[in-house]
Amino acid sequence: SLEHGFLPPSLAALMEYDIPISAINKLKRYLSQDKPPEILIKNLKMLNDKQLIQRNLLQYEINKIRNSI
Repeated sequence: SLEHGFLPPSLAALMEYDIPISAINKLKRYLSQDKPPEILIKNLKMLNDKQLIQRNLLQYEINKIRNSI
């Protein structure tokens, strides 16, 4: 749990796709915990940069999401 920042397993798996834990923590209330990480990333990629910035993501975090998978 400590290694994964006390995140649920489905969200912690996003770190394996090089998405920073800071971005996951900012987005966790918008992400369904019962979906596989591939689907979560697909859903995140459907958001435009403005929507991600509105969720307080840094450009670095947005770039990591865009470059995942």
